[in-house]
Amino acid sequence: MIRNVDKLVDALSAAGLPDADIAGLRPRLTTWRTQLDARRQCLWPKCRRPPIGSHVISQTFLEVIADGGKGLKTPKNPETFTAYPRASRIGSEAPSKASTFPGFCGTHDHKEFAGFENARRLRHLDDYRRQLIRTTTIEWQNRSDLIDLLNFLRKRDSGVSSFFATPGFDARLARTQEHYRQLEQLRLSLHADLSLPSTESGSVAIHTASHESVNGVALSYADFFEAQDIDDGGSVPFPLAIAVVPQRSDPEAATDEPTTRLILGSTDRQALDLYVARHLSSPLRAHDSVMAWLGKGCFSWWINPGKWEAMSSQEQDEIKRGLTRF
Repeated sequence: MIRNVDKLVDALSAAGLPDADIAGLRPRLTTWRTQLDARRQCLWPKCRRPPIGSHVISQTFLEVIADGGKGLKTPKNPETFTAYPRASRIGSEAPSKASTFPGFCGTHDHKEFAGFENARRLRHLDDYRRQLIRTTTIEWQNRSDLIDLLNFLRKRDSGVSSFFATPGFDARLARTQEHYRQLEQLRLSLHADLSLPSTESGSVAIHTASHESVNGVALSYADFFEAQDIDDGGSVPFPLAIAVVPQRSDPEAATDEPTTRLILGSTDRQALDLYVARHLSSPLRAHDSVMAWLGKGCFSWWINPGKWEAMSSQEQDEIKRGLTRF
């Protein structure tokens, strides 16, 4: 989501947009952003109510890793990272304010997610589907906003259309549109699977497992990963939705120690199985995978302050570098 027009203008300036064009672009971007927000509707299928500040990862789960009232380590001003690395920074955010986005109306946000929020646990297949719906929805919305912005910048009346009339820009837009289309398919497939019995597998394959090795981290991410193609031995990209969700231990468990649940979903079941076997087959691999996701350009993450301070400077630097990638 584009949260701050001034920061966006700074990013475009750092990308090489001439100063003479910046002054005229700022008010146009402000108008574009206002119109974009006015068009927003609930993203639950067939709903047209205005959205509220929905959580990507529930406040209930973020409180598990919060350090008292100090808040959680998280990226700040993510729209500046893509072209303005010097603006990237790690800030703090309270669980009550963290992870919100204009996704669903109050009715759907309460009706669809209150079950596992009240239980304070993700317990069964439908809970995993609903969490991945949140994950794919914000990633789909981010790409929708980016496409809207890129198309705006290409318009003649933007005043900067010639700056963005390049083959590289066209390729960027085409790639974003393809990712948007695939995330839309994944998002709607998850919605369709909710109509199935809670024990019946649907069109979206889901893998889930608990890993204490990644305690202290919450993450929501969707991207396109490479998986080996069994038929020809090559690598093919496939869409993968990822949620890393901290939660309290099962009330019936012998220990009260918190745990972390990894949830992955994809419409390509074979690719998902191969990915899990290669990257999540042990606690160490699960930890390394979460660190890789953090360093790959994920913007929706929250880390316990103590865990952040315990990371090596190399790990912290890799995560910060990831914020400059898009």
